[in-house]
Amino acid sequence: MAVPQHSVAPTRVAATVFMRLCGLGMLGLVFVTIINPRFATFDYSRGWALGVLVVLLGMVAAAHLPVVQDRMWRVRRARWDRLALPVGVLCCLVAAVVGHTTYYFTTWDSKLIELIAQDSPRVTTYYHDYMSRYPNNLLYLGFARLAVGVSRNTDLSFGGVFLLFNIVAFAVTLVGLYLVVRRVRGAGAAVAAMVLLTAIVGINPAMAIAYTDIPGLWTPIWAVWFFLRARDAANWATASGWAFGGAAILGFGYDLKTTPIVGVGAAAIWFIGVYLVRRRDPLRVVACLAMLVIGTSAGAMLTQSVAARLSPSLNLNPAIVTTPWQYVAAGVSIETDDGVVHYGGFSREVNSKTFNKPTAEQVEFSKNYIAERFEERGLSGMVAFEFDKASFTWGDGMLFAYGEGQDSKALPLVTGPGASVVTAWNSPSGSLWFQRIALAQAVWWLLLLLMARQWLVGRVTSDQLLFLLNVLAIGLFVQVFQGRARYLTGHIPIFVAIAMTFWPVFTRSATGVPGGRRARRRAAEDDRMVAPTPAG
Repeated sequence: MAVPQHSVAPTRVAATVFMRLCGLGMLGLVFVTIINPRFATFDYSRGWALGVLVVLLGMVAAAHLPVVQDRMWRVRRARWDRLALPVGVLCCLVAAVVGHTTYYFTTWDSKLIELIAQDSPRVTTYYHDYMSRYPNNLLYLGFARLAVGVSRNTDLSFGGVFLLFNIVAFAVTLVGLYLVVRRVRGAGAAVAAMVLLTAIVGINPAMAIAYTDIPGLWTPIWAVWFFLRARDAANWATASGWAFGGAAILGFGYDLKTTPIVGVGAAAIWFIGVYLVRRRDPLRVVACLAMLVIGTSAGAMLTQSVAARLSPSLNLNPAIVTTPWQYVAAGVSIETDDGVVHYGGFSREVNSKTFNKPTAEQVEFSKNYIAERFEERGLSGMVAFEFDKASFTWGDGMLFAYGEGQDSKALPLVTGPGASVVTAWNSPSGSLWFQRIALAQAVWWLLLLLMARQWLVGRVTSDQLLFLLNVLAIGLFVQVFQGRARYLTGHIPIFVAIAMTFWPVFTRSATGVPGGRRARRRAAEDDRMVAPTPAG
C-alpha cells in the first residue's frame, strides 16, 4: 500500500519566495539606514545606538535559551491573559504621564487648527483658505472644537483634553494589538507587544501633540483584526460582514489620517489570495471585495457627516482643494531646514506655488515640477534620491518628533521636579535628549530586524501575508507621496505584530511539556497551506 505523500502547494511556494524577498529587502533597508543615515531632525551617535542594538539582540536570542523558555512556560501556565489588563493599564498611565509632561506649543498645522477651533481673533482668510485646501482636516477640527468646549467648561487645558483623546485612542490600539497578536502568536507575545508599542509610540513626544497621528493609530490594526475574522468566518455572509466592518474602520481612518486607506488595497489583494487562489471560493471573494468598497465609502461618508456637524460654520471653497498630485510633487522635493536635509517631505515651493490656486492650476504646476525633477536628476539621480528618501523615512526611530515647523526649538510647558525627570530625556532642551534618540533608534532597528527575521525564516501563513501587504502598502505610499517617519505611525502596531513572531511558541517546552490548544490551532493553520497529492 502506497504511503500518502504531501507536496508544497504552488501558492505556498510563490508566497514563500515573495516573503523571503521582502525579508531581504527589509534587511537591506536597515543596512542602508545604518551606513547611509539621513537624519530627520536631530543627529545621534550611531556607535551608541548600535551598541544598544547588540544588547537588545542578545536579549532576543536569550529568550530562546532552554532555561528562559522553562521560566516563560511557567508564566504561561499562570495565564498570560491575567497580565494583559494590568500591563495595558500601566502602558496607558506611562503614556499619559509622558504626554502631560512633554506638552509644548506646536508651530504648524496642529496649532493653526487649534486657533480655528477657538475662534481666535488671529484667524484670518488664510485659515479659511487652508481648510478649503485641506478639507480632510475637518474631522480633526471637529475634535479640536470638542476639546475647546470641554476645556471651557472644566479646569483642563486644550492640550489636557486632547491628551485624553490620545490616551483613549492609544488604549483602543493596545486592545486591538493584543487581540491580533494573541490570535496569531499567543497571549505571552500579545502582552510583550503592548510593552514594545509603548516603548516606540507611547513615550514618543507625539503623545503630547493635538493632531491626527495618535487618534488614528487604532484604525489599521483593528481593520486587520476584522479581516482575520472574515477569513475564519463559517460562511460568505459572515465573512462579508467582518470585511465591511474592517473597511468602515479604514474609511474613518482615511478621513482622520489619509494613510489608513492603503489597508483597503492590501485587504483586497489578500482576500483574492486567500479565497480565490487558495480556497477556490469566488463567492466569498466577490462578497468581501464588494464589502471593502461599500464599507470604506460608508465609513468615510458617515465620518464626513459627523465632521460637518462639528464644524457647521465653515463655508469652504471647493475650487481650491488640493489633489494627490501636490503630494507626489512634494514627494520628489528636497528641502533644507536648519541645516537638515529633508527628502520628499513638506515642500515650501510646492506649497507656496499652489496655495489658494484653482485646482487645475495646482495640478499643472505639480506635474511640471515632477517632470523638472526627473529631467534634472536623470534616472540614476532619481534612484539615488529614492534611496535617500527611504533612509530618511525608515531610519528615524523618533518618528519625526519635533521635526515639524519650528518645534525643534520648543520648550516644555510643564515644569517642576517631577516633570523635569521626563523632559530631561524627552525634550530637545533636556540633558539626555541625544542619548534618548540613540536608544529609540536602537529599538526601531530591532523592530525592523525582527520583521526581516520573520519574512526570511518565519512560517508563511495567511496572517503574516496580510501583515506584509499592509507594510508594503504604507511603504509604497510614503515613497510615492510626501512622506516622513511620522506617516508610518499608524502602521507601527502592525509592525509590532510581525516582530512578535520571535516570541517562542510552546508547542513543547524545554522539559518536554506538550503545547496546548493554541499550539495545535497554529499547526492546523500552517497545514492549510499544504496541498496533498494523490497516493502513488
